[in-house]
Amino acid sequence: MENPSLKPILGLGPFVRTQETSARVPRPRRRRRLPRPILTMTRHLNLALLICDTPLPAVKDAHGSYLDIFQTHLQKSLKSALGSKGQPTDSVQFTLDGYDVVQQVYPEETKLEMYDGIVLTGSAASAYAPLPWIQPLLEFVARVIKNYPRIKVLGICFGHQIIARALGGQCVPNEKGWEVGVFDVRLNKLGKELFGRSNLRIHQMHRDHVPDTHTPAGFEIIGTTPACANQGMVLRYPGTSGKINYEDVHVFTVQGHPEFHESIVSKVVDARELNGVMSPTVVADGRRRAPLAHDGIPVIGRVMWAILGVD
Repeated sequence: MENPSLKPILGLGPFVRTQETSARVPRPRRRRRLPRPILTMTRHLNLALLICDTPLPAVKDAHGSYLDIFQTHLQKSLKSALGSKGQPTDSVQFTLDGYDVVQQVYPEETKLEMYDGIVLTGSAASAYAPLPWIQPLLEFVARVIKNYPRIKVLGICFGHQIIARALGGQCVPNEKGWEVGVFDVRLNKLGKELFGRSNLRIHQMHRDHVPDTHTPAGFEIIGTTPACANQGMVLRYPGTSGKINYEDVHVFTVQGHPEFHESIVSKVVDARELNGVMSPTVVADGRRRAPLAHDGIPVIGRVMWAILGVD
């Protein structure tokens, strides 16, 4: 005789026998699992820009202040660096605070710890000039490098020269004269390890230099040009040696201007032709070199970010 307790219930699933009643009850259907959303963490870096000059009027009218120019360069190079690694371009963000050191405005000591990096800009001034703001800048840079080793320090052109002087090196007029526009920098072994190539193309705008015979103790040169034997330097953290890693770098400098491009260089050349600072030969060579391709964003900018911890 058929047991009525075992009859299926119309429209429900297979039977299951319960321990209490020994009767079959419908097994619940499994719910379909939806894919979990992918959560991305946004990293934020705080940077301080030590502004060592004001752009020429024509440059400022077209491209803004040095804070604007560096903001643009850092933003574009960060996007390039993240994109080259297949990372979301919004996965890293940064704040760039400007400090006019010509007016002797600096980060407050209590705020220094918040910064991941400090960048020194270029300047029309000479790093050895007896200007009232130069010595305080030298002292500030030396103190930060000594007392705040977590903060990465990057120097561009004049910033490269100030860092050299702050830590015991020299900056002097270059008897070989100006470098203006895009030049090929021949990288040495260390430079090749940093940039992954044998040469760099970078905009130049200088006639002072840090002699390779008078670099600060512990600093290593990364490359040369025929007119300038020190095209940039690296100071590693103590205890690091051998093939360099980006996290080993405490201080990084370049003699050139990765943030410059044709429009900026052309406007500077025009102004310095008018005031007689540059000879006709230098002007002509600078204009010829200004439109050449350069590595300011995709190569040098990428390495700057890698040193800051975005790699």
